Amino acid sequence: MKVYERIKALRKERGLTAEQVAEAIGVSRATIYRYETKDIENMPITVLEPLAEILRCSPGYLMGWEDQSSIPSNHDEEILLNTYRKLNADGKRKLLERADELIELGYIVKGDGVKMA
Repeated sequence: MKVYERIKALRKERGLTAEQVAEAIGVSRATIYRYETKDIENMPITVLEPLAEILRCSPGYLMGWEDQSSIPSNHDEEILLNTYRKLNADGKRKLLERADELIELGYIVKGDGVKMA
């Protein structure tokens, strides 16, 4: 699979619109479409890492250097921690309240699956 095919496949697999990806990495929607159709073959290195992050894969997978498409779950934890650190005190408190609500609703890990209430 080529880079442009991986970008489109991952975006769709993750349920993201081109607009969401574009906003997350600071480019236009048209640029995302151009990445996905091979109109832009030489993607700037400054775009590669943010694009891989929003698509939840490694830059190496995106470029075709690795076979593993998903970043280990600890990457999601790192993203959550970085998000938490960006919040002010009130935002941090609200985020923790939401996490407690999800636990109370039963969104908890059980064995190798996730239990939903």
